[in-house]
Amino acid sequence: MDIGASSSRIVSPDQISKAHVVVVARRVDSVSDRIRVERTLRGDLPPDHEVRVLNLADVPDLSDDRSYLFPLSRFRNDFKVTELEGQRDAPLVYPASPDVIEQAKAILR
Repeated sequence: MDIGASSSRIVSPDQISKAHVVVVARRVDSVSDRIRVERTLRGDLPPDHEVRVLNLADVPDLSDDRSYLFPLSRFRNDFKVTELEGQRDAPLVYPASPDVIEQAKAILR
C-alpha cells in the first residue's frame, strides 16, 4: 500500500502531536527538496516562506501542483517530515482538504 501522499482522510494524531511545525504547503518544483508555506497550524513559519525538507524525496507521488498538510520536525537548520518511532513506511503527508485541516486543528487543540 502506497501511503506517502496519503489519499486517506485519517490524520495520524501521534504524527501531528509529535511534529514541531504543521503547515499547509506546496512543493516548490518536482526536483526540489523545498516547500513553500501557505498556512501554518503549529509553529512560526510565515506564509510564502520556503523551507528545506530533507526527506521530501522519500514521499512518493508528491505533486508540485497541489497543497499538502506537512507535519514537520526540526533537524538542525532544516526540517524532515515527522516520522514515528519504528516507522518503516514512507514519510506521510496529507492532501490539504478541508476535512484533513480540521482533523489536524482538532488534534492540535
